Amino acid sequence: MFHWNFILFLFFNFLLVGAPRAQSGRIRTGALFKCDLNTRTHDCVNLYVDPDNSTYLENVDKEDQWLGVTVKSQGEGGYVMVCAHRYVLKGSDFRWGNGICYSLTQFLDYSRTYEPCRGRVVNLAHEQFGFCQAGTSGEISKNFEILIGSPGPYTWRGTVFSNNIRYSIKDDKTWYMGPVIEGKSPVDKYSYLGMSVASGDFLGDKIIIATGAPRSNGTGEVIFYSKDSGRIEFDIRGRLHGEQFGSSFGYSMASLDCDGDKHSDLAIGAPFYYDGNDGGAVYVYLEKDLRIGAFHKRIRLTGKLESRFGFALANAGDLNRDNFEDLAIGAPYDGNGIVYIYSGSQNGLKTEPSQVINAAELPSPLNQIRTFGYSLSGNLDLDRNSYPDLLIGAYESDAIVLLRSRPIIHIKTFVQNNMTQIDPNSNGCPEDPSSKLPCFTVKPCFQFTDLSSAMNSLSKFALRYRIEAETFTGTQKYYRVIFRNSLENAPNIVEKTISLDYGYTREYCTKELIYLKEKQDIQNKIAFKLSYSLKQTKPELPHEGDPLPDINEYPILDQQEAQRIFYAKFNKECGLDDVCDSNLLLKAELLRAMKKERNNYTMILDDDNIVMNISLSNRGEPAYDTAIIIDHSPNISYVGRKITDDQVDCVPNKNHVRCEIGNPFNKGRTDFQLRFNSYNIEDREHEFFIRVAVSTSSNDISGLDNKAEFYTEIQRRAELELTGVSVEKEVHFGGEIRGEAAMRFEDEIGEKVIHRYIVTNKGPLRARDVAVLIDWPYQIDSGREFGKWILYILSKPSVSNQVGYCDLDSRYVNPKNFESVKDDTDKRRRRRRRNVDTQQIRDKDGHTHNIAHLTCGSGARCVKIRCWISHIDANRTAIISIRSRLWNATFIEDFSHYHHVTIQSKGRIQLNPLYNIIQDERDDSFMIETHAYPDVIHKIPQASWWWYLLAIIIGLIILSIIICVLCKTGFFKRDKGYQHVDQNDRNESN
Repeated sequence: MFHWNFILFLFFNFLLVGAPRAQSGRIRTGALFKCDLNTRTHDCVNLYVDPDNSTYLENVDKEDQWLGVTVKSQGEGGYVMVCAHRYVLKGSDFRWGNGICYSLTQFLDYSRTYEPCRGRVVNLAHEQFGFCQAGTSGEISKNFEILIGSPGPYTWRGTVFSNNIRYSIKDDKTWYMGPVIEGKSPVDKYSYLGMSVASGDFLGDKIIIATGAPRSNGTGEVIFYSKDSGRIEFDIRGRLHGEQFGSSFGYSMASLDCDGDKHSDLAIGAPFYYDGNDGGAVYVYLEKDLRIGAFHKRIRLTGKLESRFGFALANAGDLNRDNFEDLAIGAPYDGNGIVYIYSGSQNGLKTEPSQVINAAELPSPLNQIRTFGYSLSGNLDLDRNSYPDLLIGAYESDAIVLLRSRPIIHIKTFVQNNMTQIDPNSNGCPEDPSSKLPCFTVKPCFQFTDLSSAMNSLSKFALRYRIEAETFTGTQKYYRVIFRNSLENAPNIVEKTISLDYGYTREYCTKELIYLKEKQDIQNKIAFKLSYSLKQTKPELPHEGDPLPDINEYPILDQQEAQRIFYAKFNKECGLDDVCDSNLLLKAELLRAMKKERNNYTMILDDDNIVMNISLSNRGEPAYDTAIIIDHSPNISYVGRKITDDQVDCVPNKNHVRCEIGNPFNKGRTDFQLRFNSYNIEDREHEFFIRVAVSTSSNDISGLDNKAEFYTEIQRRAELELTGVSVEKEVHFGGEIRGEAAMRFEDEIGEKVIHRYIVTNKGPLRARDVAVLIDWPYQIDSGREFGKWILYILSKPSVSNQVGYCDLDSRYVNPKNFESVKDDTDKRRRRRRRNVDTQQIRDKDGHTHNIAHLTCGSGARCVKIRCWISHIDANRTAIISIRSRLWNATFIEDFSHYHHVTIQSKGRIQLNPLYNIIQDERDDSFMIETHAYPDVIHKIPQASWWWYLLAIIIGLIILSIIICVLCKTGFFKRDKGYQHVDQNDRNESN
């Protein structure tokens, strides 16, 4: 029967329901239904308010006109209006969305048709009055004016039309409206002014029209109009601005007198308001504030996220008969829908709801309906029990729900007995002198002040009262007192039922005995909650066709007085005013922490201990329930305390430590020390915090905040040292030169050369993510792309104990793919080479020798080896090994004439700055040398001059001896003398 939307109205013992998409002879024309006040669910009747409903008009299109989108009443015995804002006038070349409204008499007979946009200029279509959509909202004011909201004129600037609903001979029949022309309109294009409308004496004694423009200025606005000048156009009297973009401030409105001053107050909905966990808002402006422009004094009520709180608003009337009207607020998307009731008061609307009506908590099958609270109507008494009822629509479920108000019994409650001087140190009391616990009594009383005449059928009723100590707030889980006559499973709660005759109006009191079981907290008063309720059977939802139950048989107590909170106080040594004025001074010191600025510190961690000294002094009256609260970051943990006296008791709880400082903490001073462990601080964490504060239930007059905060940057001390060794102190080269193609095994390259870099952590803390960068000489730097090999790397460098790894491009690791050999093969080869006859040279005269140096950047081309060590604990080492071979051919060809060749690799430590490690960098680099010697050293001796002299003398002596021997033997004597030869003989012989 009903479709899409519901606009509701209460009229005598009928319900008027607008169903904008109902079928009524044509496709979705909408309808206005009259429903009897009974338990039947399908007896609603279409009223057919359109006088032309049975006549087909060529120039009118009523399909999808949404008749019933607005239904309003002037009140009991007044007029009714119903609108169809999508009503269309059409022709061969146009379709104008004018909208239309109808008025009905108090007997629901047709009265008049209202088309405020018919005949107005439409030359520019939507830029003028082509799409008025009149009837989107409506209102019948107290002075018999029909107000029709039209958000469409002049490119959806929007306006409000006004005319007289009585239309008698003496009445003014002129159409009045808000200005719409640019420059005169109070809003810009696409503001949707007229989306909602309300009337009342918001600014004084005259009737003011308030209309919402939910898209104006992005936030939404509400414009106030009046007809003071008598002109066709309204006078603009003021405006209210929304506070959040997109909140649709002004989407809904309701007029009510929530402060009882006989003037209209205004509630404005912003259902798309958003603020963290809040969704939807309602703003309430009191007339006394609107009149003087004190718009900032408004109150804001908010709902749950995505609930569209404030989508529908209604004046619910004076539900509890306290002379203040109450407000109903719909939140149709809060679960299945919720309606909130906010009570009025002398100071305006209360900020906490007095009732929360949740669709999910209604009796079955009503608990299954959806969008409960999409539309609301109230402030009429259908069942004549002197209390207004409330009608609620749920469009997604095609349902309406009538909630009838139960009669209210007004009651006055109070508590007798003086409970301001309870002595916690004195056991027993007059009612129980032998008790081992302090005790006292309370005397709760009540008196009925108004028994509704609607309850005359009741002869007796039962009243239940309940007293709960301390835990009723929901935030406090412990209680300090117990009742003698408590509930079995709740020692801090007492409940009793009292049977009374109807008409009992005298004061009625009971007495309860209470014991104090906890004496520690005596500064804070003990809170009790006294609540009264009627003990009665719960009304049941009637079956369809059953008579309506008599609501007067189910009265409720006035909740404003039925609940009361009272307190019990202790006798304290705090002067005549019973207020303990303590004077506390807190001092806290974080040892080994260096202050940078304000609460920021730096600490170098040498071990796992973090120590804090705390001192608290009191120079005033006793401080009760005094404690020092320590909050710390999760990466440190509380270990223990060291105190000079026994009045400090510290209890840890996760990241909190509470140290109780006596109760009371008298004048004087206490010092203690707290110790924390930093073991859980991750290596990548750079800081921790400790916050210290003093808590006391006394009145601290020191004027200090008594807080200390330590936001501490962590620096870790871990002394790292890099050393190294060449496993082979010296190596040799020599023999025949072999090319790469002629070699197959590693030992054919040359002798083994292993460099080992040793990273030592001398502590005191662990070092993580340590990098060692090593420059390795692998080729002769000849200026060409490829040089001769120096130290040929056989395998990827390794880190001991699997605590890290090394990264080296595979192009530099055995690129020729030589096969490995066993260690003993290599040793035999080395012994054979060292057995070669070599000359050992001892130079005592300081003669220089030719030595070659191969270092990175000076004769050698180097490759970068990067090694990472995941962690090194204190007093532990990590060893990086680089296994290589001396390239024999290179050294024979280029360095045979040198005495020896020095080959150097160089390493250095690099720390990750994320770990903030402090250490001495002077020992973070190291150089390893290997000396390579040729197998045979060819050397021409250089003799001294006296060796030459001695040789000459020895030679002369030997020569003299020989001559002497020859003389003795006659070697120099002849047997014949010398004869001359004749010349002729000489010639002949020639």
